Amino acid sequence: MGLDIQLSTNNEEQILTPEYFSEENDFFNKHNLSRTFCNFMCRPNVIEGEPELDQIGRITGVDITPIKDMEKYWDELNIESQLSLADNEIERQQVLQRIDDDKKKLIIILIKFTRHFLN
Repeated sequence: MGLDIQLSTNNEEQILTPEYFSEENDFFNKHNLSRTFCNFMCRPNVIEGEPELDQIGRITGVDITPIKDMEKYWDELNIESQLSLADNEIERQQVLQRIDDDKKKLIIILIKFTRHFLN
């Protein structure tokens, strides 16, 4: 049984080309993350006590909320899946609102990140 982090982008057509999947380029292994890292980022509930990422934030005084918020990127497959679970129009609208709220948070993160590195 494996553990993966799915990376989703808004320009997958440009990134996920046949060259990306070519064994000759070996991008899978170059972009592969360890199971430890996957647990570190996505499974804080498997840690007894305070998760490591939270500890790093506390010790360094760095707000790690943007890192956690980046996990909430909604790709089309996730949107379809969540909407299919809605039992009625009210739940569907709640899902759409959550998606919209998460997208707004990501836009703010990207603006801050871009400004930081462009200045």
